[in-house]
Amino acid sequence: MVYHDQNHSFPPLFTKIAMAVILSKSLSKNGLSISPKGEMKIPDSMDHEELKNLPPMVMPYKTRLSFVALLRFWESKLDSEDMAEKILANEIIKRVESHPELWEPIDDYADLVHHNEVVELLLAGLFPLNLRATQLGQACRPFDMNAFYSTPAFTAQMSGCAMKVKIEKSAEFFSNTIIIKACSAILNQHYGQQLDVDPTVVYSLEPCNGGVIIHYKSEVNINFVEAVAVKPLKKLSQDQINKLLSNVYDAEAWLTAIPPENFEFHGVVGMNLINVTKEETISQLRFILLEKDAIVKKESLGQLETLLRSYYGMPKLRMGIMAMDYPAVKNDELKYNINHCFLEYWDASVLGQQNKNSVYEKAAKYQEIVLVEDLNALQRKTPAEEELIKLGIQSFLVAPLVNKQNKVIGLIELGAPDPFALNSFSEFQFLNLLPLFNMAIERSREETDNTIEAIIREKFTAIHPSVEWRFSQAAFKHFNSTEGDGRRSPIEPIAFDNVYPLYAQSDIVSSSVKRNKAIQKDFLKNLQLVKNLLELAENHVDFPLLDQYLLETDYRIQELSQELRSSDESMVIDFIQKEAHPLLEEMAKRDSSIAMAYRNYKSQLDPVFGVVYQKRKDYEESVTLINKTISDYLDKEDARSQKMLPHYFEKYKTDGVQFELYVGQSIMKHGEFNYMHLRNLRLWQMKAIVEITKQMKQLKKQLPMPLGTAQLVFVYGQSISIQFRSDDKRFDVDGAYNIRYEIIKKRIDKATITLPNGETERLTKEGKIAIVYASEKDKEEYMYYLTYLKRQGLIEKEVEDLELDKLQGVQGLKALRVEVMD
Repeated sequence: MVYHDQNHSFPPLFTKIAMAVILSKSLSKNGLSISPKGEMKIPDSMDHEELKNLPPMVMPYKTRLSFVALLRFWESKLDSEDMAEKILANEIIKRVESHPELWEPIDDYADLVHHNEVVELLLAGLFPLNLRATQLGQACRPFDMNAFYSTPAFTAQMSGCAMKVKIEKSAEFFSNTIIIKACSAILNQHYGQQLDVDPTVVYSLEPCNGGVIIHYKSEVNINFVEAVAVKPLKKLSQDQINKLLSNVYDAEAWLTAIPPENFEFHGVVGMNLINVTKEETISQLRFILLEKDAIVKKESLGQLETLLRSYYGMPKLRMGIMAMDYPAVKNDELKYNINHCFLEYWDASVLGQQNKNSVYEKAAKYQEIVLVEDLNALQRKTPAEEELIKLGIQSFLVAPLVNKQNKVIGLIELGAPDPFALNSFSEFQFLNLLPLFNMAIERSREETDNTIEAIIREKFTAIHPSVEWRFSQAAFKHFNSTEGDGRRSPIEPIAFDNVYPLYAQSDIVSSSVKRNKAIQKDFLKNLQLVKNLLELAENHVDFPLLDQYLLETDYRIQELSQELRSSDESMVIDFIQKEAHPLLEEMAKRDSSIAMAYRNYKSQLDPVFGVVYQKRKDYEESVTLINKTISDYLDKEDARSQKMLPHYFEKYKTDGVQFELYVGQSIMKHGEFNYMHLRNLRLWQMKAIVEITKQMKQLKKQLPMPLGTAQLVFVYGQSISIQFRSDDKRFDVDGAYNIRYEIIKKRIDKATITLPNGETERLTKEGKIAIVYASEKDKEEYMYYLTYLKRQGLIEKEVEDLELDKLQGVQGLKALRVEVMD
């Protein structure tokens, strides 16, 4: 039996903070939680020097070691039906008869030396005899800094180790929490309340010899503690108690209402440390992998490797990770700066012919984890395996990292110096970690791609081949010109005069409405699932906060069912993730049926966004597919039309695709332009927009969310001037006169028409093409094209001749509208 003198600190960390926090769990009862967070952790820990500088923990209430409650427990077992329990109880009570002082409070731990055997038997109510060799336990009086007893396993585990405690709040906050904890216990026992202030501490045990770090959380037995009133109870009304609860961190107010001189805490508390290394390691891995450049920075990679060593309990485990593409289409994976593999270099040769059927190639090719328990036992080794053996790696695991499209974008490897250190059980455990690394490498690559794209946008511009000659010409003049002071003259403006614009768009019908509907449906489903869980929890756990959250969830469902406001999206996500989920997680800890239902609920959430994301995902995937289909078709068609006549072409993706041509003599470096060329491109544009309409009708049947498109062509019969804007890196109309074209172009997609019955409708309609024009001459030309398209069997025979309602700053516009045949 291990006793600790009252003035002895073992270990120093417990005597300063840890035991105070653990023992603060005393007298907790299920009920209303007034703690802001159930678990208090931060990534950083405190070392011994930092702990010495913390203010001393002050417990205003007197606490006394007492075995009375524990003795009553053994008395209740004297007639137990369990024979072993009955024999032990009788032996304990028999021995206590010769030690009647054990029925009195004990204020000096040194007095326990005279009762070693009896106390050791008594503590079987806290630490079963058959578990003491493995149970990490300590016993002490309530709210005490010092333990008087440690199990043999606890003493052995602490020997030669450095204990680190993760605390999220300040020492002053912790002291206040302890005080409020004691006060809440008094309110529970003497004033009929059900309160719980229950901070949790995670302990990291780091062996001084450099072994793996083990993480523990405390489990406290407070069944044998009583709050004893030493003076008549002070009257407290429910209003006074409620006022205290509304300001739980005002320790002075609590101590005034519940004076320390009126109460003492008598009893004995047992604390066990529970190994949560796997859970804590996964939590810390997730925390690190969510950081930017987590798999790029060396310090982060070192932390990840240390965590994996704890996860597997292997102090010599090694981790490697690299970005790559399989099958390799270009040798550019090193641009991602993720090349931290066991081999000294990583390039295409590792997956080349000389390493055919290597562990790396198999993992990438078959998208499966490859495990080799003993590399030396491999009959056919490629240079890759030979190199691993030279590096001292005997057992090896490599896994593919994939993106959302299930394409291999990287590999992660684990290696150990001993054969069979990594085995099939290790492979099974690694499955829990793979999604975290998949997410991290995909996000890291996307961040790099976005950064590179931003640099390109800032430093360069994508110059269309048809006008590249003009930029080269201006750059050459700038390079060879000098001012009087020797500096180069400013680069000349790049402009093209007398060009004809051809504008068209294929826009998704009611895209914003459908997007909002998708978000609304996802949120309503998510909230309903939360409500179902809350109702389940309310039937299994006595926790008044559940009813409040049920009402709040119902209110949000009703509000959201009516409409989705612009502010609702962030508010609903915050409610689900920051309020509902923590409560449900707490309930899951209390009841196995709730835990099972909560796991099922979590499986229905998007792994990235953490909410139901199905309808919105369907919408976004549909928009992406529409844009890609149109864009790919236009790229192919533009390559064909450039052969007819060089012209400037650009397109923009929004909820649909807009594309625009500028054609004229000034754009052409060689050859001559005439009006026949313009008419030819206008007919090409009409045929292209008809084909896009047909493709969209077919594509709609395949989309996750059936979205339709409406097509629009704008005919502008006059030539304009355009100029390259360096700040926007694009061409824009030049001059006040030409700005009218831009104004009309931006406003006609919202244009309406008035029907004979007086009702209005949008000009653009799904499956139809609207051709907006201003002059009769333009109408005649496009009627000619439409007649040709009708004879080709591409459009319906009926052509609607419409007049647009007045637009802001624009009037007198008309339109032709036709329906495309299936």
